[in-house]
Amino acid sequence: MASRVRVVIAMRSANPAGIWHWPESATAQLAREFPEVEFGGYPRPIDAPLDEAAAAAGAELFRDADAAIAWRLDPRLYRGAERLRWIHCPSAAVHQLLTPELIRSPIVVPNGASVHAATVAEHGLAMMLALARGLPQACADQAARRWRPQPWLGGLRRLGGATALLLGMGRIGRELAPRLAAMEMHVIGVRRHPERPAPGCAEMHAPAALVGLLPRADWLILALPATPATDRLVG
Repeated sequence: MASRVRVVIAMRSANPAGIWHWPESATAQLAREFPEVEFGGYPRPIDAPLDEAAAAAGAELFRDADAAIAWRLDPRLYRGAERLRWIHCPSAAVHQLLTPELIRSPIVVPNGASVHAATVAEHGLAMMLALARGLPQACADQAARRWRPQPWLGGLRRLGGATALLLGMGRIGRELAPRLAAMEMHVIGVRRHPERPAPGCAEMHAPAALVGLLPRADWLILALPATPATDRLVG
């Protein structure tokens, strides 16, 4: 009989206020839905400093793992894991995982982009509406129990009729563009392959055109992956 598939969940953060805190209920739900799989947890915070003794102890946990769920992983933990073929990153960004050692390995690294795309796009639109309608200032006045709209009332604006310059047409960008178009915005997309259209974009350009496009933008939205090509693209 073949051994059970083992999955190690390494999703604890050293920061108590950090976003990546895997609830025990999630592990229990996975165990119910996939009874043929053995789920184990990595007990240390995955973003805490790791000395050699802790790395060796952690490596024992990963040694016979087939897969892992982690948003960051020290290569010393899986260096001897000969069965490991899959590290799922729950976030859309995976650059924090991609060490040279992992890139050279046969391990596949899928991400959560398809899960988060619509949510992040809606959040981006919410932030734009909040800025356009002066909600940060209004909420500050409300919290202070004061009625003083005059300093910011004149700065309110509409999204409709404005131009949005959207850098990056991955999953998040492709979710956001039609939402901006539905707000009657003129959406300009920028992507490496401008010959590929995207719903909601009235125009599509290559990154080389960015400097010329910036003066046309009322709103600049970055939906880019973190890569050497995008690092400091906008200062």
